[in-house]
Amino acid sequence: MLGLAVALLAALVIAVTVSLEIRGRGRIGPLEIAAAAAVVAVLAVLASGSVDAGELASGGAAPAVLLLLPGLVAFAAAVVASRFLPGAGRLFARRGARDVRLAGVSVARAPGAAGVAAAFLALAVGLAVLAVAYRSTLQTGERDQAAYAVPADVVVREDLRALVPVSRAAPLSRYGAIPGVEAAYPVLRSSASAGPAASVSGVTVLGVPGPAIRAMPLWRGDWGTSKAALAEAVAPSGSTALQGVTLRGASMRLAVGPGLVSYRATIEQPDGSFRLVELGRADGARPSVLSAAVPPGARGGRLVSITLVPPKIIERGADSGVALRGTTSVRLLGASLAGWLGDGGVTVSGAAAEPRSLRIAYALTPQRVGRVRARQPADDAPPRAAVTPALARLAGGVGRDLPLRIGGDPVNVRVAAVVDRIPGTTGDAVITDLGAITNAVDTVAPGGAGVSELWLEVAPGAQSRVDASLSRRPFAVLEKQSRTALEADARRDPLGHGTLLALAASALAALVLAAAGLVLAVRADLRDDRGELTDLEAQGATPGVLRRVVAARAALVGVVGAGIGALAGIALAYLVTRVVSVTARADAPEPPLATTVDPLTLALGTAAFAVAVVALVVWTTRRAFADPRGPGRIGGEG
Repeated sequence: MLGLAVALLAALVIAVTVSLEIRGRGRIGPLEIAAAAAVVAVLAVLASGSVDAGELASGGAAPAVLLLLPGLVAFAAAVVASRFLPGAGRLFARRGARDVRLAGVSVARAPGAAGVAAAFLALAVGLAVLAVAYRSTLQTGERDQAAYAVPADVVVREDLRALVPVSRAAPLSRYGAIPGVEAAYPVLRSSASAGPAASVSGVTVLGVPGPAIRAMPLWRGDWGTSKAALAEAVAPSGSTALQGVTLRGASMRLAVGPGLVSYRATIEQPDGSFRLVELGRADGARPSVLSAAVPPGARGGRLVSITLVPPKIIERGADSGVALRGTTSVRLLGASLAGWLGDGGVTVSGAAAEPRSLRIAYALTPQRVGRVRARQPADDAPPRAAVTPALARLAGGVGRDLPLRIGGDPVNVRVAAVVDRIPGTTGDAVITDLGAITNAVDTVAPGGAGVSELWLEVAPGAQSRVDASLSRRPFAVLEKQSRTALEADARRDPLGHGTLLALAASALAALVLAAAGLVLAVRADLRDDRGELTDLEAQGATPGVLRRVVAARAALVGVVGAGIGALAGIALAYLVTRVVSVTARADAPEPPLATTVDPLTLALGTAAFAVAVVALVVWTTRRAFADPRGPGRIGGEG
């Protein structure tokens, strides 16, 4: 900010000094050429990408160049304001009421102090707009960074010190029953590697229900798509429920062919957890029927797969590095396994004589799991996902499959959208529907897709009640992150708080100086333009007309100076935000600061400034032209 202040002061001195010279109409001098060169230099730096967030964070841009840019913008604004004023005066001289035309003619003929006032006003208003915009940008950045780090009102996850998963601490339905919680969304968060050879590690995979995506407090449209389009892009096209045979009885009976393998059933219980049930070992010489009791908690659940387990010790078998090969048949008594698939070391080799059974071939080792399983939705279509750009390139673009390894198990997702950032993650990330990714993971590793965190949507004004409930049993063993608490911590930071106060004071001081400059310009008009005003008076102009001419001249200066200053302030905010967002911290904020202007603050400030200026101009001219001595009475108080 010191470099900016010095640059602004230098621009002001140059503008004031040179603007005292009255230029002929249409003449272009060294100052205009310098201003044009400053604009070209700023545009060239912007076009080169030297002030992009990534370039700044990597140190690719020279600090001296970055600090020079705001000064160039301020210098150009001051020159444009002082030189544009005569042209605006000529425009006013052709249109408007008589008083306005007279004021326009006066400015066009001899801008003098009015040009200096316009330049000064442009600089002051530009600094005020800069302060307002940067203050708004910092406040918005604090909100955005909190909402990016915590993509819900409250996120509850396993505390690594207590090692209690959220689903074990309490049933998922109990989180939604917390007073003040409007919705509780289960979320899968996992680390994965990506690429055909798992070449990219540290990829964050988020499985999020569609309503939770739509409820995320932060999503910027410039990240690649809208929030609604994101939810639609990753939504599954059909059911994502795990398929299998429903177990209605208290026991299972499996008819198998001869062989040396044992059989193990995997059951998805009604509560969503998984249970392994040992069925026993086949008879090596003839077909046999294996039976096992269905545990009480698994009754009514689904049989999703049957694993073939090779014996631990066999001559020249699985333990000697040579696969145990064979064929057999499998039939679940009382149910059909039609349509089931082979997985791992097992293939379904053809239809059996019994339509309800499977004819299978196997090649098993202790390191190679073989099983038959129900056909799942993930077999027909991988989960649709939105991925960050590097992962999209790795997959080959939208519509292509991206291979992932989640927990060591291969899972493919189909790239449906490309987004620059995904809230709640850093680096390369994937976001997809919770049901779809759960089905895909459980297809290859039943039980491998447990819920790892919950996103809570809190009713307005209920944050304290929710925090109090989460601090008590059974939730006390979990880690909690509150978006509002994170934002409050950022605002309590002394440096950030002091910066916001300094910016507010800078905006106020700049507006006071701008008003003072305009009042001084009015007083200079009353003093320096005495002859012109005397001529008008001699032609019959009343004191009211003369005051309106002076006021119109001040209004013209104010409109030109404030308008150009507002545009310069927005440009300054854009440049300075990018510089300070990197240099004020050890690294670039995530997400990067986006230059914003609070329209309410700007509107209130504009209205207050306009009212103050009008009042000051009226007060300054209240006794001008009030001398009763006739012609030449202009002296008055002015």
